[in-house]
Amino acid sequence: MKGEVLLAYFAGLIDGEGYIGAKRRLPTKNNRMQSPKYSVAFFIAMTDRAPVQLLAEFCGSGGAVRSRTRKEGYKTIYEFELENERAATLLQQIQPYIVGHVDQVRLALLLQALRWASPGLKNKSKLPAYYVAQCDEIYEKLKGISPRSGQPGRWRSK
Repeated sequence: MKGEVLLAYFAGLIDGEGYIGAKRRLPTKNNRMQSPKYSVAFFIAMTDRAPVQLLAEFCGSGGAVRSRTRKEGYKTIYEFELENERAATLLQQIQPYIVGHVDQVRLALLLQALRWASPGLKNKSKLPAYYVAQCDEIYEKLKGISPRSGQPGRWRSK
């Protein structure tokens, strides 16, 4: 597969099997943060390894496919996740082809745009209140759409 066909294929995979959201890391005594940190997150889990591997290879070294088995007798699940710039880059590429997760992609890219527009804040432990409020508003909207927001990589059955 090449170019647009591949991007459309990935969009279909993500619409059907993917999660698009955000992570929020809160300050604790151990991490020395003074403000929450936010990141764009993407996650996909399937029992067919080939599509997940193809997506991982397309994204480069941004992550490796993990495998695990939920319970004895169940199929192996193959997982791939990305965060921050790598996740946002993938979302930008597939955005024209997304049908089901349109709002999630839009909000995730809005969060990443806010992060990119504030490069001086990237390594600060204490972030301005206005910035945290904007990030938190986007995070909460994503959380309302994607109930697993903040928890990529923790696949759960219903």
